[in-house]
Formats: sequence, structure tokens, C-alpha cells
Amino acid sequence: NPPGLPGQDAPRVGNSCYAWGVGYTTLEPMNRRNRSKLAGNASAASPGKNMPAGDKHSTPPQAQSARASSWWATILAAAIIALAAVAAYQNSFAGAFLLDDNVWIVENTSIRHLWPIWPVLFPPNATVVSGRPLVSFTLAVNYALGGTNVWGYHAVNLAINVLAAWTLFGIARRTLMLPRLREQFGAAATPLALAATLVWTVHPLQTAAVTYVIQRTEALVGLFYLLTLYCVIRDATSTSRTIGWRLAATT
Repeated sequence: NPPGLPGQDAPRVGNSCYAWGVGYTTLEPMNRRNRSKLAGNASAASPGKNMPAGDKHSTPPQAQSARASSWWATILAAAIIALAAVAAYQNSFAGAFLLDDNVWIVENTSIRHLWPIWPVLFPPNATVVSGRPLVSFTLAVNYALGGTNVWGYHAVNLAINVLAAWTLFGIARRTLMLPRLREQFGAAATPLALAATLVWTVHPLQTAAVTYVIQRTEALVGLFYLLTLYCVIRDATSTSRTIGWRLAATT
């Protein structure tokens, strides 16, 4: 402290000192008590830091409710798509094998077993399913479950069609929710995607791919093409740094 008048100490008032009629403020040493004060003031100024750990990153109730509603709307749309497909194609389940169905299924000995798997996926002799391991595998599964009962083959074809329709619904919905389209179509993304998917699912152009058994080859191509697009969209809009969707798109 600067000296006061001769023979006198500079009087203190709190943290202020007066010397020769001039006032100024001094700094107290940063002792433990002052550190506690500063810590208390900082905590009071930042109320968010005093929140419990579970509430710090909690989702507001309104956001949770909107997310739940969106989830249920998506499930309902998927159920409607599946029911529409069954209603449109259920009368084809009793249809007999036609044309190439006989060569690919009835007369094809490479699908008569599931094990060992390698001859099923890649028949040793040149057959109609050579070079199409996934098609051959699905036919072998059908044969293992029901022989040449045509009902099972039609059921698998319909399942492939439904999976493709669900994938298309996801593509349409997420496309409408992209930043460039969200403001205009985001609120109606689910119903719009549902309407477009229903038209695609029951359109007459799909008839051959669903009801003609061996056209499963084309149905599988369409399914995996749509799955690739869906994975690309998911990867492009993902906020995480994982590469799962990217790997799925290139597999």
C-alpha cells in the first residue's frame, strides 16, 4: 500500500484506499474464501450448469411427442402399403407355373438342396440360374420349404414387392424432408410419400414382376436398386461420422 501522510497509514474503507485525498481500489489476495465466492457467482450466472446430468441434454416434451407421432405415422403407412399389396395380388397365389418357371424351378436340379451351399449359389454345370446366386438361393429355400407348391413362390415374390415398396416410401419421405424441400413439403412428407408408393405398389406394370414367379429376378434387381438409393440418402443426411450407411450402399 502506498504510504499515507507522514506518520499516518492510508485509511482503508472496504477494498478502497485513500492516500493524499486520492481514492483507488485495491485487489485482495486470491485466497480460498475469494475463490469460493467467484465459483458461487459463476454458478449463479450459468444456471444450466446446475441442472442434473439427466436433464442437461433432455429432449423437450413437445419434441418427444412429435417424434412419437411421426414414428406411429410411419408404421401406419407401412401397414397400409402391405395391405394394399396383399389385396392387389392375393388372387395370384394359386396361379400355376408358366413358361420359364418350369425350366427354372420344376426341371432345375440345382435347387433341390440347401447344403452344401456352394453348388446352390454357383451350380457346377451351366444352368439357367448360373451367375445369379441370390435368385438360385431363394428358389432353393422355396423348394426346401414346400417343394413345387406354387403358393410359396408367389408369397416370396409378394414379400419382395412389399420390401421394395417400403424402401420406396422411405426414399420419397426422406427426400421431401431434405433442407431444400422441408419448408414446402416437410409437414406433408409422410402422406405424400404414402400416396406415391401406393400408386407404384398396385400399378398394373408391377403385375408380371409379382405374379410371374421367375420374374423374381427383376423384382430383386429393383429392390436392391432402391435399397442403394435409400442408403445413399441416409448417409448424406446423417449427422454421425459412422460409415455404416455408406458401406451398405456400396455392398
